[in-house]
Amino acid sequence: MEKVIVEDEPIVARARAGRHAVYGQTAAGHYIVIFVEAVRTGRMRQPRIYRPVTAREMTGAEQQRYQDLT
Repeated sequence: MEKVIVEDEPIVARARAGRHAVYGQTAAGHYIVIFVEAVRTGRMRQPRIYRPVTAREMTGAEQQRYQDLT
């Protein structure tokens, strides 16, 4: 997951319940979507740390949309 977020140029979209969906491709060629949520730390109003909630392979429709946007 980390390589998709850090090394790739992922596409980030809002998901439900305060989560974000991070779409990207692994070095092995797998298309995955990672759902993350913000973690508030201290007094900061804007969350700067995100933790993964779950990840899965993209559906065919998600993969097509990802390819269209990259």
